[in-house]
Amino acid sequence: MRLTNNREFYLSNKWQTKQRRVLRRDGYECREAKRYGKAKTAEMVHHIYEIEYYPELAFEDWNLISLCNGNHNKMHNRTADTVTKLGLYWQEKRASEFVDYYAEHIECVDEIVVEKMKQLNVYQMYVDKI
Repeated sequence: MRLTNNREFYLSNKWQTKQRRVLRRDGYECREAKRYGKAKTAEMVHHIYEIEYYPELAFEDWNLISLCNGNHNKMHNRTADTVTKLGLYWQEKRASEFVDYYAEHIECVDEIVVEKMKQLNVYQMYVDKI
């Protein structure tokens, strides 16, 4: 199921606290820029697996990275409402954590989760864990 109204989420005290903790964890540095040895100040926290499709992952540390606004915009195709190749890179990088989470929270697995696992070629890994 896709969530359509996440404005309330981003204004919540729980999210504001989590965002500050993640920025602090990452040293207020953009993780994508850092991959290339560049120093850019992180201005926001990005959900690697979008909260619209995976709300249960909204506060998982492994699903959150600090980014500058420019690199955050490169993670999403706002026109098509899809994840870009760069966004998929980060999803692939976190695929084992994704599988581990759903192996432990089987009640959260739905067709969207299964399709994402298949897209990331980790569905068999998930099946083997459960």
